Amino acid sequence: MNEWRKWLLMLVILLAGAATLTMNAVKEAVSLSDAGVAGGLAPLAYLPLIQASCDEYFFDNFSDPNSGWPVGPVVLNSQQLGSTSYVNGEYLIDSDPAGAGYLFRPLAPAPGYENYQVEAEVRFDVPTADGLVGLIFGAIIENSDVPRYYLFEIEPEEQEFRLIRREDATSIPIVDYTPAAAIHQGTAVNHLSVLRSGAEITLVVNGTTLGTWSDSGITGPGYTGLALRVRTNVPQANAFYDNFYLHTCVPGANVAAFNQAARPLLVDSFGDD
Repeated sequence: MNEWRKWLLMLVILLAGAATLTMNAVKEAVSLSDAGVAGGLAPLAYLPLIQASCDEYFFDNFSDPNSGWPVGPVVLNSQQLGSTSYVNGEYLIDSDPAGAGYLFRPLAPAPGYENYQVEAEVRFDVPTADGLVGLIFGAIIENSDVPRYYLFEIEPEEQEFRLIRREDATSIPIVDYTPAAAIHQGTAVNHLSVLRSGAEITLVVNGTTLGTWSDSGITGPGYTGLALRVRTNVPQANAFYDNFYLHTCVPGANVAAFNQAARPLLVDSFGDD
């Protein structure tokens, strides 16, 4: 009987230890959400509670102008369409008049993942009618181009959003233009988030979940980035981005390395799509 009680006591101790480790893992995840990385605060106020540490993540608050995003003039066929730069701890996409009708899509200097959450804060410099900002995800790089990717974009002045899959210069709507009162108008900051899990895509704006949709048109590891789209009737628009955060907590997902030397074309011609 004494031997039996001894083994029972050891089992209780082991179970208590496991419970303590689980709670510590949760506390570490919450601590990461509060403390951030790379010298800045990771904007995780809108993230779901992660009950395990994330080994793979990328965060940039743009305080380091050498963190790896493309900078300089954006040129297509010898014509400058705009420029990208680091400005006072933010990342600026600035279109020139010739950039009307184009989507600017700088990709993050980070690996590509299959299952991930990507988010960023974005604001227009001045209120911009018919200007759209957003996130690129699931991007597939081929040679020096990005022929396939997903685009989650918002139009602050109209308080609308949409989700499309881009396939060889063709837009395939997954969610067409849809009103969302959660989108801030004018020059206010909007916090955008995309959660990709398998074929499911969840969109979040300023802490409000817009919905979850399923699309398997693009599979495998995909890259992420920022987006500014200027319609043809807008001579110029510029947008500032901050606190770009990418993480994956899904074990076993395929990962694709990012080749800085093979950075793809920064623009895509949209017209008034």
